[in-house]
Amino acid sequence: MFFLKQPYSDKILKLMNRGYTRKFYLDLAENYRKIVKGACLTTDIIVGFPTQTQTDFQDTYSLLNDLEFNSAYIFKYSPRPYTPSRFTRMSARSPRIRS
Repeated sequence: MFFLKQPYSDKILKLMNRGYTRKFYLDLAENYRKIVKGACLTTDIIVGFPTQTQTDFQDTYSLLNDLEFNSAYIFKYSPRPYTPSRFTRMSARSPRIRS
């Protein structure tokens, strides 16, 4: 099952006008794995969305650990024409995170 390109912070999901929450994804994955034995989960992750904080990033990071995705493509946010986030100040981006 593929999870859409997302951050997994409720605050950022709301800013992106998504109609779901972090809990929605947790419940979806749990139910999917109960129904489909040996299920694989994959996702695309956006990081660095305007106004994303360290806490927002940690919400995404912890969900990745909790759900144990089989694969994930992680990429940085880039503004798109004609989207509200295009007009949000980029200077509020979170600091670089190192493991």
